[in-house]
Amino acid sequence: MKIGVIGIGEIGGTIARRLSENGHSVRIANSRGPDAVKRFAGEIGARPTDVYGAVEGAEVVLLSMPFPAAAKLPRDLFDQATDGVTVVDTANYYPDVRDPASRRSTPECLRASGYRGSLGVPSSRRSTVLCSTPSPNWGSP
Repeated sequence: MKIGVIGIGEIGGTIARRLSENGHSVRIANSRGPDAVKRFAGEIGARPTDVYGAVEGAEVVLLSMPFPAAAKLPRDLFDQATDGVTVVDTANYYPDVRDPASRRSTPECLRASGYRGSLGVPSSRRSTVLCSTPSPNWGSP
């Protein structure tokens, strides 16, 4: 399966590693560009790319970044996405800790009206939110 991962921190990096280990074609990106992910990509057998390259041709796109960072993704990011692409969002919302507080501060409200709508990801392409602290030593996805 062709999978693009945007954000390679604790969650995104662990999932990207496991997907690559299990034979998937994985492209990884972050906000700092392909050079910033090159070392990690080589380590896990993935291809470094920019955020557009992570989406282009992917069957699944994993968004794994804090809400404030996701809000800065290009508005046209999914314009050329494959029809039927599945978008998986692993974001966790931490009001007044890492993320700015919102009047509608429940994660459900933020997801329903938040950054993904501004990225042009149709509601049929929105999907799962994973809330966990991963470990590279845990099981496969």
